[in-house]
Amino acid sequence: YLNSAKMGDDLKGYLKSSYVDYRDIYASFIQRSLELVGEDSYSTLVTPENYMFQSSLEDTREYLLSNSELIEGAHLSGHSFDMGDRPFTIPIVLRKSQNSKNLTRFYRMTHDQDEYSSFNEKISGLNTIVNDLRSGSEVKDVFEVKQSTFEKIEQYPFVYWYGPEILEKFEKGTKFENLVFSQSGAVIGNNSKFLRKIWEVPSDQIGERYQPWVRSE
Repeated sequence: YLNSAKMGDDLKGYLKSSYVDYRDIYASFIQRSLELVGEDSYSTLVTPENYMFQSSLEDTREYLLSNSELIEGAHLSGHSFDMGDRPFTIPIVLRKSQNSKNLTRFYRMTHDQDEYSSFNEKISGLNTIVNDLRSGSEVKDVFEVKQSTFEKIEQYPFVYWYGPEILEKFEKGTKFENLVFSQSGAVIGNNSKFLRKIWEVPSDQIGERYQPWVRSE
C-alpha cells in the first residue's frame, strides 16, 4: 500500500489514467487482481481495511459492487500479523461476476473486541468460528448480508456490522432529505468587514448599529 500523497508524479499519473481509484496503490491492485482472473473465477486478497468505509476510496467500493461478488471476508483489523498491531487488514474472497445473488459472509474479529485483541487470539478465534460453522452451531461474530444493501447507502460503505435491522432501514426507509428541506443559517459573507469584537465598538451602539452575533471560532 502507498498513499497517493507519497507517490511520484509518474506513478500517480499512471494509476489515475488506468484505474478507477488512485488514492492508494492497493486500491488499484484490487481492481487489477480482478482483471487478471476469468469470469466467475476467484481472487483472494489481504488488504488494508480502510477501503471498506473511507470516503476517499468510495470508487473502489463502487467498482467491487459492480464487478464482483463479495464471497466472504475475515475482518481482522489490528494484530492481523504476529509482528504487531499494524497494519489493519481484511482478508477477502472475491468472485469476478456481475450477478451477485448470494449473501456475503463477514467474520468480525477486530482488535477492539476483547476476545480478539492479539494475534494468537485471532488465530484461535478464527479456528473456533470455522469449526462452529461446520458443525452448524450458532456463531455470534458472523454477519451475512446482501451486498446490494451497501448500494443503498450513500458512498457505499461496507458496514456489515450494523446488522440486518439497521441495514434494512437504508434499503426500505425514506431518506431524511426526502422528508425535510434544510439549508445553512444566516451568513455574514465578509467577517473582516462586518464583524467586530464587543470591545471594538461604542457600547451605546450595541443593539442599534451593531447587533449581537453568536458564532464559533
